[in-house]
This record gives sequence, structure tokens and C-alpha cells, in this order.
Amino acid sequence: MAEHPLLRALSSVDAVLDDVAALDPAFVPTGDKEQALLAVQRQLSRLEGLRLELLAVAGDVADDHVARSAGAWLAAESRSHVRQGARDQRLADGLARWGDLRAALRRGVVNPVQAEVIVAALDELPDDLDPELLDKACAQLLSDAGHFGPRGLRVLGRRVLEVVAPDAADAHEERLLRAEERRGRAETRVTFRPRGDGVTDVIARAVESGTKVQGTVIASPTEVLESDGYVLGTPANIGYMSGALKHFFDQAFYVCQDATIGRPFGAYVHGGSDTTGAIRAIETITGGMKWKPVRPAVSIVGTVTAEDREACWELGGLVAATAAGLV
Repeated sequence: MAEHPLLRALSSVDAVLDDVAALDPAFVPTGDKEQALLAVQRQLSRLEGLRLELLAVAGDVADDHVARSAGAWLAAESRSHVRQGARDQRLADGLARWGDLRAALRRGVVNPVQAEVIVAALDELPDDLDPELLDKACAQLLSDAGHFGPRGLRVLGRRVLEVVAPDAADAHEERLLRAEERRGRAETRVTFRPRGDGVTDVIARAVESGTKVQGTVIASPTEVLESDGYVLGTPANIGYMSGALKHFFDQAFYVCQDATIGRPFGAYVHGGSDTTGAIRAIETITGGMKWKPVRPAVSIVGTVTAEDREACWELGGLVAATAAGLV
């Protein structure tokens, strides 16, 4: 039986590498060394693209060897870590859903790490999104991959829908916000338990620290009117508050302005390098609503520490206690 063209191509790669196996890279001129490194990196990406495409359609190999997946079988055969085999299989299956991305990896236009980030971003898009918009989102991230590494792509991927379909992004964000709002109602409790000696215990129940939460909890104007106090949280985005918090104020300001005068509130803001602009914007708007801050805003810059989390918990407790008239 004639050898498959794919196997012949791979054999030719082996033969070419054998031809240069004795060459010492230490004697390669600097300019050639630079070109060689880039060329090897690109070929590695292309070969990885081929390997992942094979994994996506190698369920028959897994069946023949009674393996959980082709990735698990290959990890065992190559004496690799089983977790890496599972991760490779997930990426292979993900690439199978995105033909343009798969082709870009096969051409070496993107590297495997970028491809993994793009797959994750595309898989997070709404299930009912128009296929044409999905293609646009994929094309946008492939274009971005020419300028950004995995970290930058991860940030851009979270916002790609806003670029290719702003209206759809708004509708999607609203669904996420409402879902998280329902979760917040179900999971969060603040109760007050008088001890009988003039001291009241404030007991809070909330989502456990470290739990992944997608979206943002946002209150409707009706909930603002029904509440006795407020805790506002936001990242500092280019010197301003988040779009979600700005949307909250847009909806609540005129509806709730007169009815909530004097109510207590607290705020916490997290920024990469500065929070001044976001805090100033919150102070201006809440000042217009005549809300009363229970303390200066909690400002968190850079990595969030245990002390920062504790300050936010204390902020929430202080708002609750103030709203209850305990302080």
C-alpha cells in the first residue's frame, strides 16, 4: 500500500533535519541566527497546527487503544504529562470549531498559545450570535494577533464583541448583568443579630473569595429606591469608572435623586496604576445625588492583597451598619 502523502512529507522533514544535525549553531552568523530562530518558531507553530488538527479527528486512534481521547493516548505514547494531553485535546477540539483560526495556525500566522487564547475568547461569545459576526470576531482577533501576545489578546478578546457588534455586545452584557444580579440575590445575605448588651453582630453571606464571577452585579432604579445604603465597585478604565457603573448612574440618577438624599454609600476602585479619575467621577455623581459616604473610597492599585479584600469587607459592613442606624 502506498505511503500517505502526509507521512511522506513528515519523513522529508526528518531527512532535512538529519542533513543539518551535525551543524554547530554557535558558528551561524548573527543575522542568519536571527532568521533561523524566527523560521524555527514559525515551523513549530505550523507543525503544532497539524498535530492539533490530527488530534481533533483521531477519535478512531483513541478507540483502537481504548484511550479516553487521542490526546490522552498521545501523552502516554510520548511519555508526556497526562494533563497536557487533555489540554491539547481541548485546544484541538476548539480549533475544529473555528476554521479560519485553524488555517492561520497551520500557516504559522499565529502561535499555539495565541490560538488557545483566541479559542477561549470566541467560545465565550453568545451562542445565538449571527455566524457572520462570529467570523468578524475571529478575523478581528487574528488581526490583533499580529500585534499582541497572549496577555494582550486575552484583554482584547473580552471586548471583541464591542468592536464588531456594539449593539449585540450591549444586549449580551445586559443578559450577563441580569444573571449575576439574580445570583447575587440568591447568594448574598446581610443579617443583624443583637447580642443584648448594646452590641449587634453583622453577619454577611456572599460568594466565596476566589470564585470566578462573570459579569457585574448592577442594581435597577427600583432596587436603589428600595435599598437603605449602597456599595459601589468599579475598575478604573482609562481614568474613569467602568461602563457598567456609568450605566447604573445613567439609569438611576434622575429617577432616584430626590428619594435617596442622605443615604449612606461606600465605594471601592481598582486600577492598574491610578484610581484618581474614577474616584473623582464617583464623588461628583454621588455628590449630585446627595448620598453620604461612610468613609473615603477604598483605592486599590496593582495586585489585590488580602488587606485590600479586608478593607472592602469592612466597607460593606460599615455601609450596612450605617444604613441600620448602628453607627
